[in-house]
Amino acid sequence: MRDPSDTLSDEGKHIMNIANEILETDIDAAKLNAFVSKAQSAYKLYKTAAMESAANCYLLWHFAASEAAEDFARAWFDAKLDDYNAEVDRFNNALPDLEARVAAYLADDSKDISAEEFAKIEVYLGYSKEDWGKAAKVKAEAREGASPFTIVVKFVFEFDRAADASNVSRYAKVLEYIHEHRDQLDSMTEDAIIALLKKAGGFEAALDIARGNAPENSISANNKDANAAGSDAEADAKRNEKVSAIKKAISHAVPVADLNYVPKFARDGYVFLIGRKVDDQVAIYGELEASENEAKSLVLKVDTDVLGGLNPFAEFAAKVCEIGTMVRDGKKSIYTADGTSSGEHLKVARTYVLRDDERGTFVQVSARYTDTSAVIIARPKPEIDIGPIPSGQFLMLPTERREDDTVTKTGKDLAKQVSSIGDRIMFGMTAIAGTEDAPLIWQIVPNGKAVEQCEKEPRFCWTLASKEKHQPVCIESFNAKFTTELRKTAVQSIYEAYIGNWQKAKKDEDKTFLPITLSYNGLSLSFAHAKHKSYLVPLGAEEQPMVTLALRPRDIADLFKLLAEQNTDSFVMKADPNGLLMVRWSDKFGEYEIYLPTVNEKGGLKDRCLTVLSCLI
Repeated sequence: MRDPSDTLSDEGKHIMNIANEILETDIDAAKLNAFVSKAQSAYKLYKTAAMESAANCYLLWHFAASEAAEDFARAWFDAKLDDYNAEVDRFNNALPDLEARVAAYLADDSKDISAEEFAKIEVYLGYSKEDWGKAAKVKAEAREGASPFTIVVKFVFEFDRAADASNVSRYAKVLEYIHEHRDQLDSMTEDAIIALLKKAGGFEAALDIARGNAPENSISANNKDANAAGSDAEADAKRNEKVSAIKKAISHAVPVADLNYVPKFARDGYVFLIGRKVDDQVAIYGELEASENEAKSLVLKVDTDVLGGLNPFAEFAAKVCEIGTMVRDGKKSIYTADGTSSGEHLKVARTYVLRDDERGTFVQVSARYTDTSAVIIARPKPEIDIGPIPSGQFLMLPTERREDDTVTKTGKDLAKQVSSIGDRIMFGMTAIAGTEDAPLIWQIVPNGKAVEQCEKEPRFCWTLASKEKHQPVCIESFNAKFTTELRKTAVQSIYEAYIGNWQKAKKDEDKTFLPITLSYNGLSLSFAHAKHKSYLVPLGAEEQPMVTLALRPRDIADLFKLLAEQNTDSFVMKADPNGLLMVRWSDKFGEYEIYLPTVNEKGGLKDRCLTVLSCLI
């Protein structure tokens, strides 16, 4: 089974952008996978996207498991389900041996095992007896008389633990509600199903109705419908406001090109074209016949580089959070909350830190509760003031808060706040003075408001990190043995021709932990993997001594996917064979550096060039 922190399959990541409007008569395996991927992705954002996750789960059931499913789709689903359950069996059958191997490793002072073996047991090194007792998984099966949606819910959301029973029941009930009201759907699409659930009052309201706790013909249900209608109208008004703001920003931008073209499907003066990348150019083939609602959705997805008049501070913060996803979190840490071996294990947390040097204040993103992680350094352009910090200190955004705390804003909250251009177009950000314990605040300032009027708006308080017991990882040393420049076209080619294909092709477990080797000798930059072909990028510089690094495949794949999407023409790559690969680039909002730790001989990440930030105070 996959690590729970990596729920979304690589194949699914490539098909997440399939259009929402999928007709019943136009279905294929890629679109079935899309339903799974979007349902899983939305479930990760459960509180804000529960309806979306339920909608895509129902779409998968309808097109692949219901009586309406085509033969090929049903066969596809049956095969996927068989694979899923077979993997559960393999996992459970291997548990006794796995537990014994972990115990043997922990008892052996030499820790002399292969990289392959270490990669297989690493995640279980902190398991207690209680953890092992709960480690067995359950299949995507249903007892007699259970909801007809039980199996698809278990499969899609990977509810493979006994403790997941309540979640299985909740989602199955909401799918029952959708099915019972399917005659109210305008079309069998995600948007139509979400509209149906909104009319019910949302996910929880639909759940109550399906359970018989809120009869639809009751006064409370009618009030709920009225409230839902009001909420829908309010949401539509806010959406239209965002669309108008983006269109206004586009009007201030300089066109990339002007076409001598007579459009057939212009919407409010906007035309949506379809093109295909051909070498270093884009071939335009024609228009998209978008409905008014679809046109608004497309406008909300416009690349921020197109827009004029955006708030530079907010755009810089958004870029920091986007790049910060290279820092992996959520994995069980070796550290415990109370410092004892029997205490509750902390989870590795992505951490945002403000530091300063002779160049001014900058942001570092790395992990805490661990000894090694990727490290991001982001410096704003000189005209973007992200605030001063006390001399000799560094500041940190909280990484967690108590369940009853509704005030504290964490790094995750910042990422959520700035993730959507549709939201950022409506506000700016500014740095203001805080308190003794939280000396700096990043204040959200809605358009048209003065800072003094924003006391009730979101604010992100940077606290003194020196008061924290656990500090985040940082760079201790970096001695580059090679430096080269990569054009964006080369980066895109590396991803499209090699890294992306590796992601699509990897089927077996070996490929997830065997490293990708990066080699540089001045003449070329090459990539190789024991289970995949190699790839070479000619550089044309003078020949130099060969420098070779071993990198975790997931890291290098995510890195090049991220780089290929950046608004820049070139990147600088450097490497320290002792343990770090660095890539640097700039855009109109800042300068960014990503440091990726290399893989050691046992398959883990090296920490030789890393330390914890407190060591540098």
